[in-house]
Amino acid sequence: MSLQRDSLASLKTAPIKSSQAVTSDTLPSQPSHLSLQSVQLDQDRMRLQVRTHLEKFKYYPSSARRRGIEGQVEVAFTLSNKGAANKVSILHGSGYALLDHAALETVNRAQPFPVEDGQYRFRLQFQRL
Repeated sequence: MSLQRDSLASLKTAPIKSSQAVTSDTLPSQPSHLSLQSVQLDQDRMRLQVRTHLEKFKYYPSSARRRGIEGQVEVAFTLSNKGAANKVSILHGSGYALLDHAALETVNRAQPFPVEDGQYRFRLQFQRL
Protein backbone atom coordinates (compact mmCIF):
# COMPACT_ATOMS: atom_id res chain seq x y z
CA MET A 1 0.00 0.00 0.00
CA SER A 2 2.81 2.44 0.85
CA LEU A 3 4.46 1.59 -2.47
CA GLN A 4 1.31 2.74 -4.28
CA ARG A 5 1.21 6.00 -2.30
CA ASP A 6 4.88 6.69 -3.08
CA SER A 7 4.27 6.00 -6.77
CA LEU A 8 1.27 8.31 -6.85
CA ALA A 9 3.09 11.02 -4.93
CA SER A 10 5.99 10.92 -7.38
CA LEU A 11 3.70 11.56 -10.34
CA LYS A 12 3.73 15.14 -11.54
CA THR A 13 1.32 16.80 -13.84
CA ALA A 14 2.56 19.04 -16.57
CA PRO A 15 1.17 22.55 -16.51
CA ILE A 16 -1.23 23.42 -19.29
CA LYS A 17 0.26 25.86 -21.75
CA SER A 18 -1.90 28.79 -22.65
CA SER A 19 -2.26 27.45 -26.20
CA GLN A 20 -3.65 24.20 -24.75
CA ALA A 21 -6.16 25.82 -22.43
CA VAL A 22 -9.61 24.35 -22.60
CA THR A 23 -12.34 26.90 -23.04
CA SER A 24 -16.03 26.64 -23.70
CA ASP A 25 -15.24 27.42 -27.34
CA THR A 26 -13.07 24.31 -27.67
CA LEU A 27 -15.51 21.91 -26.01
CA PRO A 28 -17.99 20.14 -28.26
CA SER A 29 -21.42 21.65 -27.85
CA GLN A 30 -23.83 19.35 -26.07
CA PRO A 31 -27.53 19.92 -25.53
CA SER A 32 -28.41 20.84 -22.00
CA HIS A 33 -30.26 18.43 -19.76
CA LEU A 34 -33.36 20.61 -19.95
CA SER A 35 -33.46 20.64 -23.74
CA LEU A 36 -33.16 16.84 -23.80
CA GLN A 37 -36.07 16.62 -21.40
CA SER A 38 -38.05 19.00 -23.57
CA VAL A 39 -37.38 16.93 -26.69
CA GLN A 40 -38.41 13.75 -24.85
CA LEU A 41 -41.62 15.39 -23.62
CA ASP A 42 -42.44 16.53 -27.15
CA GLN A 43 -41.83 13.02 -28.49
CA ASP A 44 -43.97 11.50 -25.74
CA ARG A 45 -46.75 14.01 -26.42
CA MET A 46 -46.69 13.27 -30.17
CA ARG A 47 -46.69 9.53 -29.53
CA LEU A 48 -49.70 9.90 -27.24
CA GLN A 49 -51.52 11.97 -29.86
CA VAL A 50 -50.88 9.32 -32.51
CA ARG A 51 -51.91 6.50 -30.14
CA THR A 52 -55.15 8.27 -29.13
CA HIS A 53 -56.00 9.04 -32.74
CA LEU A 54 -55.29 5.45 -33.79
CA GLU A 55 -57.52 4.03 -31.05
CA LYS A 56 -60.45 6.18 -32.27
CA PHE A 57 -60.26 4.42 -35.63
CA LYS A 58 -59.60 0.88 -34.41
CA TYR A 59 -61.38 -1.60 -36.62
CA TYR A 60 -62.39 -4.80 -34.83
CA PRO A 61 -64.31 -6.97 -37.30
CA SER A 62 -67.71 -8.08 -36.04
CA SER A 63 -67.05 -11.60 -37.33
CA ALA A 64 -63.95 -11.81 -35.11
CA ARG A 65 -65.91 -10.44 -32.19
CA ARG A 66 -68.74 -12.96 -32.68
CA ARG A 67 -66.29 -15.86 -32.90
CA GLY A 68 -64.40 -14.70 -29.79
CA ILE A 69 -61.17 -14.09 -31.69
CA GLU A 70 -58.87 -11.88 -29.64
CA GLY A 71 -55.23 -10.95 -29.89
CA GLN A 72 -52.53 -8.32 -30.20
CA VAL A 73 -50.95 -7.01 -33.39
CA GLU A 74 -47.85 -4.84 -33.41
CA VAL A 75 -47.84 -2.43 -36.35
CA ALA A 76 -45.22 0.02 -37.54
CA PHE A 77 -45.52 2.96 -39.89
CA THR A 78 -43.88 6.20 -40.92
CA LEU A 79 -45.80 9.45 -41.09
CA SER A 80 -45.23 11.92 -43.91
CA ASN A 81 -45.20 15.68 -43.52
CA LYS A 82 -48.96 15.71 -44.19
CA GLY A 83 -49.85 13.01 -41.65
CA ALA A 84 -50.15 10.18 -44.19
CA ALA A 85 -49.04 6.71 -43.08
CA ASN A 86 -46.37 5.12 -45.25
CA LYS A 87 -44.47 1.85 -44.97
CA VAL A 88 -47.23 0.29 -42.88
CA SER A 89 -46.23 -3.18 -41.74
CA ILE A 90 -47.00 -5.82 -39.16
CA LEU A 91 -44.07 -6.50 -36.87
CA HIS A 92 -45.77 -9.21 -34.81
CA GLY A 93 -49.00 -10.77 -35.90
CA SER A 94 -51.77 -12.10 -33.71
CA GLY A 95 -51.92 -15.52 -35.31
CA TYR A 96 -55.24 -14.58 -36.92
CA ALA A 97 -55.21 -13.13 -40.42
CA LEU A 98 -58.51 -11.43 -39.64
CA LEU A 99 -57.00 -9.40 -36.77
CA ASP A 100 -53.76 -8.69 -38.64
CA HIS A 101 -55.77 -7.28 -41.53
CA ALA A 102 -57.89 -5.26 -39.06
CA ALA A 103 -54.74 -3.66 -37.63
CA LEU A 104 -53.62 -2.56 -41.11
CA GLU A 105 -57.14 -1.29 -41.80
CA THR A 106 -57.05 0.68 -38.54
CA VAL A 107 -53.92 2.55 -39.65
CA ASN A 108 -55.45 3.26 -43.07
CA ARG A 109 -58.72 4.52 -41.58
CA ALA A 110 -56.89 6.84 -39.15
CA GLN A 111 -55.29 8.91 -41.92
CA PRO A 112 -54.49 11.75 -41.87
CA PHE A 113 -52.81 11.65 -38.47
CA PRO A 114 -52.63 14.82 -36.35
CA VAL A 115 -48.84 14.62 -36.21
CA GLU A 116 -46.35 14.98 -39.00
CA ASP A 117 -43.12 13.14 -39.61
CA GLY A 118 -41.95 10.29 -37.50
CA GLN A 119 -41.71 6.55 -37.19
CA TYR A 120 -44.11 4.79 -34.87
CA ARG A 121 -44.74 1.32 -33.47
CA PHE A 122 -47.88 0.37 -31.63
CA ARG A 123 -49.43 -2.79 -30.26
CA LEU A 124 -53.14 -2.87 -30.96
CA GLN A 125 -55.23 -4.96 -28.60
CA PHE A 126 -58.34 -6.61 -30.03
CA GLN A 127 -60.58 -8.08 -27.37
CA ARG A 128 -64.25 -8.44 -26.65
CA LEU A 129 -65.54 -6.24 -23.89
